[in-house]
Amino acid sequence: MRGAQAAPAQPAAGGVCTTLVCRPTSVVFNHCGTFVAECGATSAAQIEQQFSLPGFETGFDLDGTSDTFATDRNAFLNPGGRNLRFSIAPPAGVSARQFADQVIFFGNNYPTTPYRLFGPNSNSAAAYPIYQSGGVVPNVPRAPGLNVFAP
Repeated sequence: MRGAQAAPAQPAAGGVCTTLVCRPTSVVFNHCGTFVAECGATSAAQIEQQFSLPGFETGFDLDGTSDTFATDRNAFLNPGGRNLRFSIAPPAGVSARQFADQVIFFGNNYPTTPYRLFGPNSNSAAAYPIYQSGGVVPNVPRAPGLNVFAP
């Protein structure tokens, strides 16, 4: 089912949701990050885990010290405008919590790969834990490398 534009709705506010957020880095490209958060999250305190890979780095900024981490978080908390937000549904037969736990596991175990402009790159890294957990990554305009790890 690769290439879906939008995933089915996830649990109502209060449950856990997995979200791919993509934001413009220029007129040409979008950069994506993956979030596991309370559904309907409106504050950073409701984000359980964020996977943002700064440009030309080889691992996620799990400490939240990079500008990329802060800018991705801002895009997640402020949807709309040029920020794109995609809810990622769990695979059939998998609960939202189980899926979120798998996304966190695979995100925390992202393999170090050389960074390349057209992948693997930050977009590939954001998609990696979703793919590894059995999720579907949407087609995102101007997000090079997003499908490098597609099954």
